[in-house]
Amino acid sequence: MGVPLRKYFNYFLILLTQIILLSCATRVEIRTVHPPLVDMRRMETITVIPLEWRDSGAFNLYAKLYARDLTRILITNVRTSRILQFVDPAILRNIERTMWWQFVDVYIESEIINVSITREVEEVKRGERLREYTTVTATVNIIYRYVSAIDGKIIASFNRTHQASQKFDNSRRMTAIRVAALLMTGQTSSRRLVIRALQNISSDIYNEINSLTTTERRRILQSSSGEPRFREAERLVRQRRYNDALILYRRLSEETGSIVAFYNMALILQATGQFTEALALLEDVDERIAERGMETPVLIIEEIERLNSIIYRLIILEDYENI
Repeated sequence: MGVPLRKYFNYFLILLTQIILLSCATRVEIRTVHPPLVDMRRMETITVIPLEWRDSGAFNLYAKLYARDLTRILITNVRTSRILQFVDPAILRNIERTMWWQFVDVYIESEIINVSITREVEEVKRGERLREYTTVTATVNIIYRYVSAIDGKIIASFNRTHQASQKFDNSRRMTAIRVAALLMTGQTSSRRLVIRALQNISSDIYNEINSLTTTERRRILQSSSGEPRFREAERLVRQRRYNDALILYRRLSEETGSIVAFYNMALILQATGQFTEALALLEDVDERIAERGMETPVLIIEEIERLNSIIYRLIILEDYENI
């Protein structure tokens, strides 16, 4: 019995060591800004066309309520735009659509494709007791479009499906009054679930009309050369002494030609917001390697592609600021 236990204990120590080493890896935080998903660089104002304006006579009672709910949720979220100014749709109520461009640059029109309510019953045995639960799920499928008011062209169109669920315990003793109350409020409960499902589009719309800043933690590479200055540079990075770390990595790259040094320099430059400089550095490394007839490491190629994408997004954001 002693040998197997010692063997498992050794495995545990190895695993624990690997976890500790991974958690102690030196990382830098890189903040990048993403432009809105919908390109509206030529737009300044936006509104939401109430869904209930369209074919209102064909809607039944709950369809009308859902239409109003969707309109309210869209307006609430569109108001959060830090790039476009919201225009009250009421001013367009009695104006020909071809003239909307005089009041607003872009408008959102929407459509509810389908609303479904499903109920799933499950039985769970807990000890000697059998409990029954019902899960009610509302599924909503909608389409909404960003339309240019000047020419009626669709800038972007999204087909979204969202769900919201609620679980009920059927095993509770229910009086006749409670049963009647539940039957009377069934539609109300379903509508609340539909509203919750519709509210799930909030994050989608936010990313479509606002710039978004994300933070990514990237791992500094460790050198296997045994050169003590790499450990010193890594220590400087942990202390956030980025300028000192850059100087040391630059010396190492010049003296040793180490890809690790170049790569870590690019990460530190990005951590300090110098994306263009990081791209120029890695493109220079790529050219030097090609001149020697060698193949550029994959991690350098992938980083160049990533930086090109980041810089392209920054150019788009500059276009917004110059409007």
